Amino acid sequence: MAWREVYCARMGENDAAQSPPELPGGPGQVWGPWATLGLSLLIGVGMTVAQVLVALVFAMDMAAHSPDPAATEAWTASLPSNGHVLSLAILAACPPVVALTAGFIKWRGGLSVREYLGLRRVGVASLLAWLGATVALVAATDLTSMALGRPVVPDFMRKAYDSAGFPPLLWLALVAAAPIAEEILFRGFLYRGLSASRLGAAGATVIASILWALLHAEQYDILDIAWIFLFGLLLGWARHCSGSLYPCLGMHALANSIATAEAALIGG
Repeated sequence: MAWREVYCARMGENDAAQSPPELPGGPGQVWGPWATLGLSLLIGVGMTVAQVLVALVFAMDMAAHSPDPAATEAWTASLPSNGHVLSLAILAACPPVVALTAGFIKWRGGLSVREYLGLRRVGVASLLAWLGATVALVAATDLTSMALGRPVVPDFMRKAYDSAGFPPLLWLALVAAAPIAEEILFRGFLYRGLSASRLGAAGATVIASILWALLHAEQYDILDIAWIFLFGLLLGWARHCSGSLYPCLGMHALANSIATAEAALIGG
């Protein structure tokens, strides 16, 4: 039995040995690796522009209503970790990512958006196994942080939750919008194009994990970035093994839920 069949079987994907997890990606169906990287960059630009516009609106409003320039400058400097602004920025970034991704897939033609992104059902046992692997990785990360004398809740998350204003909005952004946007881009569109090339699933997983980790470089320190990279490898593993994006969405949402709950309970 091939190595993929072994670990897929262990994760509860019983039909892995009978059918390949990926749909055929012949000429005209999947973007090539360079086109995939370029279009992914454009999707990332769309995401960033939406977030920057939200931040600019808040900064301009603050400048217009605050008589103290020093206070305005200090508030503007805190924007990246302002939980209320962050929530709205993440929510604003989700529609452009979905729209651009769907548009590029339809432009290529050959596969539907659902087929291209791997939006196919998986078994309950498989999904629970991947969620369990996520909990294990989060627990290992928290234990490592405690052993090193580091806070379990990163400073960025603590500040974001403390300044959220309306916490349910932050929960919605981190548990729903962020996983949807980031997984569609990294384990959906980017992974699909790179895995169909000579890079294969392993190369696509590593590249997607590196780029995903770099996306968070301004928010976390080097050890937290390393954890994000490792989690990206686990997400890529789930994407390849199951042939579906749904486990990745669930795992990402679960990890963000745990991080947000920790910020609420022990971050302040």
